[in-house]
Amino acid sequence: MGEIAEIDPQEEWKLLVGGEWTSTAATYEVVDPNTTGVVGHAPDGSVADAEATIAAAKAALPGWRDTPPVERGAML
Repeated sequence: MGEIAEIDPQEEWKLLVGGEWTSTAATYEVVDPNTTGVVGHAPDGSVADAEATIAAAKAALPGWRDTPPVERGAML
């Protein structure tokens, strides 16, 4: 069985873009449906955030594609 993660509602959650954690201009509340309590604030990505993520993924693709499957599996 998995473990229940303890979440700090004050912790700032970020987007991972190009291997770097980045903050966003806006966030939204994440609510536990069982308790209706706020468990955190998730990044609310913008169009610019999405475009930066897509550009980073495109730039990373050649290196990932050329990585042997066994190495890719070890990274996952």
